[in-house]
Amino acid sequence: MTPFRETNRITSPYGWRTYTNAAGKTIREHHNGIDVVPTRYPGESVTDDAWDFREVTGGRVIEVSTGWNSGRGTLIKVQTAPGVIEFYQHCAAVYVKVGQQVPQG
Repeated sequence: MTPFRETNRITSPYGWRTYTNAAGKTIREHHNGIDVVPTRYPGESVTDDAWDFREVTGGRVIEVSTGWNSGRGTLIKVQTAPGVIEFYQHCAAVYVKVGQQVPQG
């Protein structure tokens, strides 16, 4: 299962990455996650509801935080197993609360 109903595209994989920041400085850092966005076929636009994501594994919401969050924006953390936490970042809206069990899908 993928986070979005439509076709998904990885925009930043797990591992080392190099990029140039807004100040023109080259940054090399380890990215500890996988960034995924909804896509369609070339030339097709993505509708607003394509950004509605679904819980990949199912688990318990352990944190909901709004604001800047070090560039992560509004985020939701879901514990899916002991020691395993999924992060959903840059959320436009939040429909869950801490302690809530969320099913897969």
